[in-house]
Amino acid sequence: MKWQLQTRAPGPALHRVVMTLLLLATGATGRAAALSATDPGAPNWNGVWERTGSINWDPRIPDGQLDRPKLTPRFQSRYDTVLAARATGRTIGDPTAACLPPGMPRIMNMVYPMEIFQRPGQVAIFAEWQSQVRRIFTDGRGHPDDLDRSFNGHSIGHWEHRDLVVDTVGMREEVVLTQTGIALSGQLRVTERFHEVDANTLTDTITLIDPEALTEPWTIVKTFRRAPKTEILEYVCEENNRNPVLPDGSVGVMLPGVAADAAAAATQARLHAIEDRQAIERLLVDYGRTLDDRDFAAYAGLFARDGEWKGALGSYHGPAAIQAAMEKIFTEAAADIPKGRNFHVMSNFRIDIQGDRATAHSTFIFYKLKGSTPEPAVAGRYEDEFIRENGAWRFFRRAALPPG
Repeated sequence: MKWQLQTRAPGPALHRVVMTLLLLATGATGRAAALSATDPGAPNWNGVWERTGSINWDPRIPDGQLDRPKLTPRFQSRYDTVLAARATGRTIGDPTAACLPPGMPRIMNMVYPMEIFQRPGQVAIFAEWQSQVRRIFTDGRGHPDDLDRSFNGHSIGHWEHRDLVVDTVGMREEVVLTQTGIALSGQLRVTERFHEVDANTLTDTITLIDPEALTEPWTIVKTFRRAPKTEILEYVCEENNRNPVLPDGSVGVMLPGVAADAAAAATQARLHAIEDRQAIERLLVDYGRTLDDRDFAAYAGLFARDGEWKGALGSYHGPAAIQAAMEKIFTEAAADIPKGRNFHVMSNFRIDIQGDRATAHSTFIFYKLKGSTPEPAVAGRYEDEFIRENGAWRFFRRAALPPG
């Protein structure tokens, strides 16, 4: 018998199967293309990158040395306070120790790797550190008029040839730039230029513009290298936080299984809090004592370098101006009250301390002696802000107000 291969045209069922497979293949290819697409003409930076250089904000400064930005007097005073605390072994002023996000621009310090995802209209940066996401919109939009402030702010960018130029605004009111406690203001604006040096090297030239905190723009360059064998890991700060912020605002250290050290650290923090409260109460009392003694130099020394006194007789900034004002007040307005014939009674202290900042509400009565009998002359209340400056508490703002 002779066998013969017979063929026939495919039936409708086979045709449907073939078409379905073709459509599925085409759809998968289209989705893959959409996921990997970038803005037209833009380089492809998709993938994982790692920062090079030191951990300082300016990577040219070696680890162990400090950034030295050109700060305005008020922000330099705050930085000096942080550095003075560090000199005594107390690390303060770093909100990431409490598991808060680093925010922009600190996020670009990238303690851990970052991954870049690109698609038309947007470049997204995923940071392993605190599992943060930063989105840079490249679709031509501007910053919103009613922008809600956030840790990472609002970033818009555009391509200049193969460079990505970015403008970021709308960060939260107080930006902490580094672990050493460099603080910037809510006026901060950040401009960046991402540049591809070669296929495996990316630079980010960052300029910080903040007229309230910086005397001039501050520009540094971060460098990132591709890390194709690295994956972004899950980061949950709250699950394994060994550097909690203690009640006095300093950053503690907790090692696994060292319960005694943790208890000792907590006790030390409570003692610091008690000492701080006592120091502020002493400051409140010394305010009245120095005026009663007409020791105007010591009185002015109770104020921070950028301290302010406000009251019915005016507003004065800085210890020298405050001293001159009090000398004039007691020479003219209180000329009929000689030294030793008056005294202040300070009371009803309510003090709240947050790290190296504090606030207080208190009341006072100013007595003058008529013969040997004290008579109340003036009564009122104080609303105060304090700052720890060079290790000591000082008045940062004092407002003398009428009772009520």
